[in-house]
Amino acid sequence: MKRVFLGTIVAIASLALFSGCGRDLFKLNVTPETVKITRPDDHPVLSARIVDFEGQEVRIDDVTFESKDPGIVEVSDSGRLSARASGDATIIARTQYDEVEVKVEVRLVSVATP
Repeated sequence: MKRVFLGTIVAIASLALFSGCGRDLFKLNVTPETVKITRPDDHPVLSARIVDFEGQEVRIDDVTFESKDPGIVEVSDSGRLSARASGDATIIARTQYDEVEVKVEVRLVSVATP
């Protein structure tokens, strides 16, 4: 029992020391980091994953996406983008650990139909 308790104290102390050194324990990675949409029927999908301080992937279910500019581009709960108008927009991906901004450039080109 003493050994388990001592190990827990050492682990907690190490975690406190490590987190106090300015290095993040978890990091949100979103791909692609920038998106360009030129066609209204283009619907790129953002992919999000969390990695720990050692680079190992951590399972997440709580990522949310939000468009800061919904008049230009909307984003679904699964990260699917839908262009609404030409312009520059920002999508924010969030988890309880981190937040990442993705820049989206929308330049809708009309396609002539014969």
